[in-house]
Amino acid sequence: MKPEGEQMIKRDILCDHVLNVCLKLQTLRNSCSGVFQTQTYPPSITWFDGAAAICQEAIDWIEEVVLILTRREEKTIADKDNDWFKAGNGS
Repeated sequence: MKPEGEQMIKRDILCDHVLNVCLKLQTLRNSCSGVFQTQTYPPSITWFDGAAAICQEAIDWIEEVVLILTRREEKTIADKDNDWFKAGNGS
């Protein structure tokens, strides 16, 4: 597979991860609105456990995406440095 194709696939995967995080957080937001408008206080502990699980999963996905992007940026910088070094040495 060509490098451009691999990068497109990786970008698509990252976009899917970010979209997944957004959907989970939107679900949580909508759930908060519904719980606090329709239930008596305090909401059940089960709801809070579910909300905490959604938040943790969203955080995990965000951390994974940030790590992937950071690695890609470090590789790009290293590649540019390597190209500069080669150009300077006449390679």
